[in-house]
Amino acid sequence: MRNKPIRAFTLVELMMAVALLTVFTLMLVNVLSQSVNVWRTTEQRREILETSRNIMDIISEDLNAMYLPESMTITGLLLDYDKNGKQRLRFLRKISQENIHPVLRYAGTTKSKELQHYNLKADKDKKLLAPGGLAEVIYCFVPQENGLMGLYRGIQAPIGGKESFFNDKNIDSAAQIQEKCHLLASEILNVEIKCWANTTFTWNPQKLPRRKQKGGPSLVWDSTKRRITDFFLFRTGNPQKHAKPLKMNVTVVLQNGEPKELLSDILESDTTAFLTNTQGMAGNLRYMLVNNEWMTYEDVSKDTVINLQRGIWNTKPAEHKRFNTVKRIYYEKWDSQKTTPKTLELQQTTKVYIGIPFVKTIKLPF
Repeated sequence: MRNKPIRAFTLVELMMAVALLTVFTLMLVNVLSQSVNVWRTTEQRREILETSRNIMDIISEDLNAMYLPESMTITGLLLDYDKNGKQRLRFLRKISQENIHPVLRYAGTTKSKELQHYNLKADKDKKLLAPGGLAEVIYCFVPQENGLMGLYRGIQAPIGGKESFFNDKNIDSAAQIQEKCHLLASEILNVEIKCWANTTFTWNPQKLPRRKQKGGPSLVWDSTKRRITDFFLFRTGNPQKHAKPLKMNVTVVLQNGEPKELLSDILESDTTAFLTNTQGMAGNLRYMLVNNEWMTYEDVSKDTVINLQRGIWNTKPAEHKRFNTVKRIYYEKWDSQKTTPKTLELQQTTKVYIGIPFVKTIKLPF
């Protein structure tokens, strides 16, 4: 009986099968990679939205409870700038449900004048006096290790006294702020607070002609009119009454994803920028921070940012090099006394931070 020949694959057939398998594998990897990128972008946006909602809810609740006292000797609202050029907001607010609050429920158990103040991080002995229905609130910034700014919120009562937030000496350093306040978010690129004055009729002063610049909002405010004396801002010229803004506009810009890097220099007059990638940058109006200059852009392509608006938020257009030279001082290992400093120059690619703005206007309760 004749044996049947054994059917086998030729080398060409095997090579074709391997090639087809490779193509399908690459296609599958590409699809999975795109799916992971979409998931990562969606997750980042979800976290940003959640953070922004939490911040805005806390700020709104505080501002809706703002209180201006009858006495002009007590500051009720102060919006100014710290020594780093960042806005800080201080004001009085009403405290609701004092007896239920986990800290306030222990207030009023001592008569010692040395323990007249509490804050939410210092109630260890529970021997603090009752706040009297009012508390001081502060919002301010502290530089973070990642190069961004941390937004801090502090609340303490009773109002006034040696530990008052309205005393600049108590909040001059980052250590003082971190001791007395809580970190709301560390992914903050910028926060801008604007007050609607009696002369204001637009939140965007850039659209106003020069002769009507007073029609824009105010970035500073002092209800007692002692520290800031621009009386055109205030609803009342009566020195016996607190100045009251009608409402406040809060803009919070949160970092969107990891920072990008420049592919080429940006000249002072350029309206286009080239980045390593523009992932997550498409969509509505976005903000871009390069060194100390803020910009907005309208659209992006694969690696190009189009139609830049330069120098917003009181920053100035400047030239930005792709590589920055960083100088670091170091000492040889044997130099235990650190008597012979040496300088090491390093080149680092300029980082570009992308921010998503969240804006809310809050009507004040007076």
